[in-house]
Amino acid sequence: MALKDFLALSDDKLEIKHSQRPYDPSKDRAALIKSLNGADTQYQNGSTKAPNRMWTAANTVVAFTPKFKGVPLNIGGKETHYIPGERFSAAIKALVASVEAGELDKVLEGSEGKNEGSAKPRAPRGQGLGKPERDNPEWMAKFREKYGEPDASIKNPVPNSKGTAWVSKAAYDRGQAAAASRAAGKKA
Repeated sequence: MALKDFLALSDDKLEIKHSQRPYDPSKDRAALIKSLNGADTQYQNGSTKAPNRMWTAANTVVAFTPKFKGVPLNIGGKETHYIPGERFSAAIKALVASVEAGELDKVLEGSEGKNEGSAKPRAPRGQGLGKPERDNPEWMAKFREKYGEPDASIKNPVPNSKGTAWVSKAAYDRGQAAAASRAAGKKA
């Protein structure tokens, strides 16, 4: 009877909850504050060509779209806020204060790992079979199964360095030499 009681309390669905880390907003707050301060600095310096700007200015009005991990944040029911140019720094300081106070923790947690809002999800990249193991017949069989036989126009075909396509042995060797050269240049 005791074993039956024990098993009744066991729930395999709790494994996911057990392995998840609890959400810690401090890192997300720091990252958002850094990007908000960066936006203010860009605006003050007139950096209109800066990459990944959260703002555009026209006619003394700033259209500000705060983003976290590339995704616009929905603050107060809106993603874009229009602020008078002369008050933009004050608005950023107020937003930083609210982030520090934890008022946006729910918004940040909700955007964790998601591509919501107007940002488009990134297209999935082709997944290879991992680092090529040309001497391993099992790996080569999987590679041939996934990518088929090489094109007859490729001389001495081998899998590329990422294991995602057939290339000529000469092209592979050139790529390896170039990578070694880049690595040697970084060490020097």
